[in-house]
Amino acid sequence: MLLTIDKLQSEIDLQAQNYVRNEIEIIGVPEVRDESLMHIVLTASKKISIDLNTQDVDWIAHAGSAKKIISDSTANFPRPIVSRLLRRTKQDEIIKIRSKKCGLTYCWTKNGTIYVRKQDGNPAQFIRNQEDLLRVFPIDTKPASNP
Repeated sequence: MLLTIDKLQSEIDLQAQNYVRNEIEIIGVPEVRDESLMHIVLTASKKISIDLNTQDVDWIAHAGSAKKIISDSTANFPRPIVSRLLRRTKQDEIIKIRSKKCGLTYCWTKNGTIYVRKQDGNPAQFIRNQEDLLRVFPIDTKPASNP
């Protein structure tokens, strides 16, 4: 029974991932009254050398419910900006450039699924969730020793 529930959850997660496969999320941008989310997305894309324009964007919104904006406080973490792109090729470009900046040689998407390969000859690993990411790229939690 537990195996069936896990399988159903995986199916739901896969369907949800397919639904959002053309979306990008930008986190950490402070919220300001009367901000232009389109301007923020286009500026962020230019910063990572992606030629994105208004015709590439379907819609943009903040994720989550609105909170009181306190511009001088670092205690409030801003809501992510979510943008749905009209073409998946633009999202693939963004992932390719970001993966190179993060030191990944092989990172690509196919039908909305992210795949990574550490080096030549290794099998491709697909990334569906945080657990997959930690499985492929484990975080060393041991404290560094001082010589």
